[in-house]
Amino acid sequence: MSDILQSVDNALGVLDLLSKYDELGVAEVARYMGVAKSTAFRLLATLEKNAYVYKSRDSRYRLGMKLAMLGDLAVQRMEIVSMVHPYLTELNRSLKETTHLIIWDGGLYITVMDRVLGTSFNTQITSIGFRYLAHATACGKAVLAYANEEARQKYFKQLMSGEAGEFTEEDCRVIDEELKEIRLTRVSCDDEKNVPGLTCFAVPILDHTGHALASIGVSGITVGLWKNKDHIVTELWEASNKISDSIIRGL
Repeated sequence: MSDILQSVDNALGVLDLLSKYDELGVAEVARYMGVAKSTAFRLLATLEKNAYVYKSRDSRYRLGMKLAMLGDLAVQRMEIVSMVHPYLTELNRSLKETTHLIIWDGGLYITVMDRVLGTSFNTQITSIGFRYLAHATACGKAVLAYANEEARQKYFKQLMSGEAGEFTEEDCRVIDEELKEIRLTRVSCDDEKNVPGLTCFAVPILDHTGHALASIGVSGITVGLWKNKDHIVTELWEASNKISDSIIRGL
């Protein structure tokens, strides 16, 4: 297929190969993969640099701990989606608005993991799998506001790196002030910043340390949401607290 990047396909092939053996040397990887030893070496060196494989003292390679971490993260995310969905459904039934679950991976973007559509507005505001800059949405800001300080500062450094556009130190200072306000008011809001006429209120889902694992939000027509803000925020926090309690108890 023309849309397959061969180097990536080869790297994934190395991981598949190492999943079948405890460890292999460069020559063995080259032979099993049908590539030159120099190619096998570069593939393994790249994977080792990124912690996907581990190189022993005798220059043999095995799967790295980063794969275990990613696998565990994938399972956790699947579990949190199934755990949170009933609460999104209940909020949707109660408020008649679109509800959604957002997860932040610690990078620049948050991902829409789940949603239950409302009936009061054009529901194109979010789609499952969509990714947004974390500070650009109410749900993303709810997670950032309740993340630990190290994670927030890492986010600001990534913003200023230019990867997602031009952001200055002053821009990050303004964002940080908004996050402090969110912690004081205990609710995040985008107030038509993304879609004219539509607003989202969001709160974090907290772990046992008080830091955010994810967030849930309610989106709808601005006038209706602001009119019922207190009720919406109360229901969001009630759902969030129940979800947090379930996660902490390991249910």
